[in-house]
Amino acid sequence: MTKMIFTTVQTETFFQKATQMAIPSIIVTQIAIEGIATVNNLEDFGKDELDQVVSNLQHPPGGVVALTFGAKSQKRFFVATKLVKYNDMVRRRQIAGNIQWNSVMCDFGEQWKAREERKEEGNLETPKITKELPVIKWVEAFQDHIHYYIGVCFIPLAYVVRSDTAVSTLITPQNLDREAL
Repeated sequence: MTKMIFTTVQTETFFQKATQMAIPSIIVTQIAIEGIATVNNLEDFGKDELDQVVSNLQHPPGGVVALTFGAKSQKRFFVATKLVKYNDMVRRRQIAGNIQWNSVMCDFGEQWKAREERKEEGNLETPKITKELPVIKWVEAFQDHIHYYIGVCFIPLAYVVRSDTAVSTLITPQNLDREAL
């Protein structure tokens, strides 16, 4: 998939603006040394790697002064990483409008957490056609089931079998709901 190239201003805004990641510039410089210099670099980092980056900032080698990577920034950083990976998985281009904390990432983080919890609970058994659940009612029950069923990659089965194969470029609460929960 073609990666979106963010301008320098968009990248700085994403990492440093108070309404975005709110990461101080000195930490942005250090995470760039760790390999996260652009929004698209987040795709290459899992939870273990991000934990290591945070640890490296807090316990730098050679007597260098430790840096404080604030809890709010870390939370947003982890959510942004999941969103970037999700967008790539569903083949959605990374655009500046899709990495806004207040309008996109915050909602995505809540929905992703709900998916993880639902996945942990286990998926419900697929409804079967019975005397008590005739075909007409079964169709409705099955549609509910595929929206509830979370697959291996934390994607609802309804997203996989959707009739519209086009992935919207811009994330909105409506298409997040349709894709997610």
